[in-house]
Amino acid sequence: MAKRVSADDKDKRDLLVYLLWKTGRFSNREIGNRFGLTYSAVSQRVKMMTNRLSVEKGLQDQYIMLKSQIKV
Repeated sequence: MAKRVSADDKDKRDLLVYLLWKTGRFSNREIGNRFGLTYSAVSQRVKMMTNRLSVEKGLQDQYIMLKSQIKV
């Protein structure tokens, strides 16, 4: 039986999904294939992350740090 993904790991995954989506280099389907998500789930994760990034300072800081470590 597969283990559930922790909330912290989901946030990390969703930040990566958002970052990849934000580059415009990958389709939702391509991103989803990498993370075991459907293209629709990628869209939902991006929408959720967009909303959360606008209000959660800690998440904004994580995104900025991640983005600075990856040349996009």
